[in-house]
Amino acid sequence: MKVIHINRQNLDTWKLEEDIVNVEGANVCILGVLEDGRILFSYYRNTVENGLGLVQ
Repeated sequence: MKVIHINRQNLDTWKLEEDIVNVEGANVCILGVLEDGRILFSYYRNTVENGLGLVQ
């Protein structure tokens, strides 16, 4: 099963913040990064399991 990991790089320290979210068995598309650093993404696992996510 495929696992998508979303990481974020802190632009102040240049350190990578790993695995702020992971989604198993889904197709994930990052839609954008907001001014405060939150990441907006959509996911699709099958015809009934899909939606949007927002992580900080």
